Amino acid sequence: MSGMPVVLIKVNGKVLIAPMIRPDMKIPAVHCTILFVLLLAAGCKSSPPSERMPEGEARFERLNQDGTRYTGTGDFGRQPWACVRDRVTGLVWEVKQGDGGLHDADHTYTWYDPDPRRNKGAEGKRDGGQCRGSACDTLAFIEAVNAAGWCGFNDWRLPDQAEIASINDRHRRYPGPTQDPAFFPNARADQYWTSETHLYYPGAWAWNFAYGHNQVDWKTNAKRVRLVRGEVKTRLARPED
Repeated sequence: MSGMPVVLIKVNGKVLIAPMIRPDMKIPAVHCTILFVLLLAAGCKSSPPSERMPEGEARFERLNQDGTRYTGTGDFGRQPWACVRDRVTGLVWEVKQGDGGLHDADHTYTWYDPDPRRNKGAEGKRDGGQCRGSACDTLAFIEAVNAAGWCGFNDWRLPDQAEIASINDRHRRYPGPTQDPAFFPNARADQYWTSETHLYYPGAWAWNFAYGHNQVDWKTNAKRVRLVRGEVKTRLARPED
């Protein structure tokens, strides 16, 4: 195919240099096959890194309330833990408790953030949920958890959609909850807020752990919250909006 004119083709953000083929050209079949395979490969979206750990190693690591490594039996009722570290993503997750305190699993919060850079013109609603230990909105809860230094950290925040989707267990189906109870006890088959505001109306994205997918709702409606901290150390697949 030496000397043949070429054309630039952009597929999924990748630029390919491909031969310009006219109907009157006689191209060997093998060349056409190679070209087809190259175009097909360029058109395939790359998959995110595997969320699996090597065989025999647990993906999640339990942490005590002071941030030290948990060495108990794994029986949450008798020897509870406070947080879970995801060894794949590097994120640390709040573990909900059943004691009626600040981290109780059944507390709910309205979405609230006065920062216009994040709320996109709709700050949400203050103190509109049902809880103890803080005002019952997302900002007040975050501030209370950071002030307490939960698990030794003070940079807790709401997860974004990709982060909360990373702890969704795709092998668990409705009625859920689609979270691993061995590491996330007291998980509820319910909706949990994310940090992301919808682009077009005053709602925010939540993750539904009954069905295992994202959805949008008004910020004034109260939902559950599972906080996260840390920086993601691997690329996460973003759920479709």
